[in-house]
Amino acid sequence: MPSIVDISGITVASGSCKKRAGLMPLCAAVALGWVCQGLWLALAIFTYSYNPAWSILIGASTFAFGIFLSLMSYSLYCDTQKQYRIEVTATEVVLNVSDLVRKSETVSMLLLEDVSYSEWYPDTSTLLIHAPYKTIELPLWSLGPRGTDVLDFLQGRGIKICNVLLDDSIPE
Repeated sequence: MPSIVDISGITVASGSCKKRAGLMPLCAAVALGWVCQGLWLALAIFTYSYNPAWSILIGASTFAFGIFLSLMSYSLYCDTQKQYRIEVTATEVVLNVSDLVRKSETVSMLLLEDVSYSEWYPDTSTLLIHAPYKTIELPLWSLGPRGTDVLDFLQGRGIKICNVLLDDSIPE
C-alpha cells in the first residue's frame, strides 16, 4: 500500500513480507538448519548398528534441534503475517498492527504534545516514542525506505529524536 502524505499528516503501511529487509537470508538459514537436521537424523539412524548409545545421543540432540527449528519457523511465519500501518498527524501518532494468523488487530496511540522524546535505533530501524503514560515501538523496518519519511515528519513536528548509536543525550 503506498503512503499518503498531506500537510497535516502522513500514513505509511508495511509492504509485502517478501520485501522486508533480512527475511530471505533468515529463511535460507532456517532451511539450511532443516537440511542439517535431516542429515544428522540420517547419521543417527546409520550409526545405530555400530554404537547405539552414540546414535541415541545424536538422535536426541537432533530431536531437540528440530523442536527449536519448529518454534523458530512458526515464529518467522507469524512475523511475516503481521501488517503495520503508522499514521502521524499534527496531533497524534497511531500504530495499527494487523495479525493475520491470530486474526486480531492492535491499535496504539500517543498524543504528540505528550511526547517527551523518542529513541531511534538505526541498526534495527526501530523508533521508541516515550510519553509519561506510554511508550510505543514503531517498527520502521517493516516500511522499507518509507520509514525515514516518518522520522522526518516527526522531526518536522518538533519531536526530539535521539540516535542511540551516536550516543545522543536522552532527556531526563
